[in-house]
Amino acid sequence: MIYHKKMNLVLLIFSILFFALSLTTKCFCTDSSCGDSLAIFLAGIFCFFIGGVSFIWLANPFLFLSWILKNYKITSFILSSLALIISVSFLFIKQIIVNEGGSKEPITNYKLGFWLWILSISINFIRSLIYIIK
Repeated sequence: MIYHKKMNLVLLIFSILFFALSLTTKCFCTDSSCGDSLAIFLAGIFCFFIGGVSFIWLANPFLFLSWILKNYKITSFILSSLALIISVSFLFIKQIIVNEGGSKEPITNYKLGFWLWILSISINFIRSLIYIIK
């Protein structure tokens, strides 16, 4: 029992660390530029109300709530599952709005920040899955 709680804590810490690291790098590129993860994370709060692919930003609050509610096994598992599904769905987005005018450009590359974000969410999903199984 103590082993599972320690593993839960270690995986939670790694998930948070990888998320924090993801905010320090570029996340994806378009034809004209590469996006800074922190700026996109902060702008995502406001862009959510614009529509389009902004629903992807919901992966973040689902991830945060899963961290916060880590002791509620089923709730944390559902939230982490939603975060993983939503975040991975970004790979199927072909174009993204790049400015206030609504211009779209194709996504040409995924950078380290994106993969660290996915890794953070994946680790949290595994943590919640292990916790629910045990």
